[in-house]
Amino acid sequence: MDELARENEALRRQIAALEAEARRFRATLYSIGDAVITTDVRGTVVQMNPVAETLTGWSEHEAKGRASAKPPTLAAGR
Repeated sequence: MDELARENEALRRQIAALEAEARRFRATLYSIGDAVITTDVRGTVVQMNPVAETLTGWSEHEAKGRASAKPPTLAAGR
């Protein structure tokens, strides 16, 4: 196997490992019983679990990309 093929295979293994880690993270995030909202370094919402959706009244889809500088208002009666 030449050098380029070895490097390519090493990158494929690294990508597979990162994808598996991301799947484990998402499974953990969505199974936590507390509200969790994750953001990037700028404070933009990246993910939120179902408990956070219930408490904020936002779907994850609606929240993604929003700045989280202003905390969401918790939905009444939830």
